[in-house]
Amino acid sequence: EVPTDQVLTMSREDFARVVRVYSKVTKNVPLTGELEAGVGEALRELAAGELLEVLRGHVGEPSTDLSRVRVRALKDGAVGWATQGGSTGAAFLEPGGHVLRVERPCPMSNDMEDVNSEKGTRALSEGELVEILDWSRPEAEAGAGTGGATRLHGRARGDGATGWLSLGDALGAT
Repeated sequence: EVPTDQVLTMSREDFARVVRVYSKVTKNVPLTGELEAGVGEALRELAAGELLEVLRGHVGEPSTDLSRVRVRALKDGAVGWATQGGSTGAAFLEPGGHVLRVERPCPMSNDMEDVNSEKGTRALSEGELVEILDWSRPEAEAGAGTGGATRLHGRARGDGATGWLSLGDALGAT
């Protein structure tokens, strides 16, 4: 038995960050609401290059030999099932995607809702690497103040600075 003064603890948020798994879309693939492929309509198409958080992984699709994963799209928060690879061996998803390269300079902020970076930590430069610590897409109608923008809490790989940034700002998207 370990003495109580030697027991290490971890918050739920820190634990979730440690075990969080990301994937990157390598080929366009439908995001569906059902585990079984071909049942129901696609929620939308996941585009090559999109980043996903894996919520439940590697489930064998009942009627085929395909492996499916339940994912949340970083782009818009959409949740559904995606096929990892096709029957011919083509991969639709690959592990990774938790480190992003900044496509154009953008500010980091101390506050998730500070989309104008009035409480800025520092500016990120083009080419810098940022590790995703958390991401959020609050509902604009809930009064979150982000206008529905996808906000990332990240750590700059170079100096360890942390803060919130907008996904579109960091990747050059609108």
